Formats: sequence, structure tokens, C-alpha cells
Amino acid sequence: MGGFPQIPVMEDVVFVRRLEEAGETAYLPGPMVSSARRWEGRPARTLLLWASLQAAFALGASPHELARFYRAHGKG
Repeated sequence: MGGFPQIPVMEDVVFVRRLEEAGETAYLPGPMVSSARRWEGRPARTLLLWASLQAAFALGASPHELARFYRAHGKG
């Protein structure tokens, strides 16, 4: 699959796209455990930032542009 690409953000998205293009994806039963640090005290803002980055990437924004945007706006 080529592993994760050397880009500052969205490397996981690119990797998953490659996996899904290669064949059927299996989903494991939950729950998934992750840090809540980014969500504490500002869940709506975090969700909006995440959705904006995802949409911009889907529309063709480069990962380097998105990383600059995230550094400027992602730190509460």
C-alpha cells in the first residue's frame, strides 16, 4: 500500500483511500479509544475545524496549505 505518505496532515485519509481502492475494507467492532484532549471545552469549534479541513482536502487543497491553516487556527 506504500505506507503513510510524508505529508503534514491528512496522511491517514490518503492511506485509507488507498486501502479502500485495493479492496473491501473490514471494520472491527468498537469501541475505539482516543484522547479527548482536543475536544475538551470546545467540541463545536473542534468539529467545525475538522469538517473544514476534510472538506477543503476533498476539494483539492494541499496538505501543506491545510497544515498552515491548522497551525494558525487549531490551537484554541
